[in-house]
Amino acid sequence: MGADKARLVVDDAPWSLGQRSGSILLEACPRAVEVGPGVSGLARVADETPGAGPLAALVTGHRWLLERGHEGPVLVLAVDLPFITAAALTIIVDHPARASVVPVVEGRAQVLCARWSPDALECASRLLATGVRSMRALLERVPWTALREPAFAPVGGAMVLADVDTPADLHRLGLHAEVTP
Repeated sequence: MGADKARLVVDDAPWSLGQRSGSILLEACPRAVEVGPGVSGLARVADETPGAGPLAALVTGHRWLLERGHEGPVLVLAVDLPFITAAALTIIVDHPARASVVPVVEGRAQVLCARWSPDALECASRLLATGVRSMRALLERVPWTALREPAFAPVGGAMVLADVDTPADLHRLGLHAEVTP
């Protein structure tokens, strides 16, 4: 993207993507933490292995939550989902499966907008300890329930899970973004 996606302000919104994500996450979860620079307005923890990717961030966030008594599943929310809603996150959080719950859109697992089970979180720690950095590797090693596109029809459909990784993605979604200081 060429800039910190958490600091992007899309279509003159009154908040950055990071601030919006933090607010929405708190609507869906009683306790939330940002693993990163502190853009979201949530409690923040520095990544224990900066630059190592989302699996490392998941492990850092999980450790922070464990230290505060949380032993259940963890909802991961990437900052680059400009259309995500609390209602969409609630569908993921409230799914009855005991395994991890991962939305699948157009055949692609959305590992950064998913609920990870305690067993998956332990596996993530083991993977990271052996040098593995891929969320896809985690997905390959743990049981998970696919949450297909029709589940999101009542809250905006698959569009709520559209992410923006490049300026071309912004353009494709009809969005314009500025970077906040």
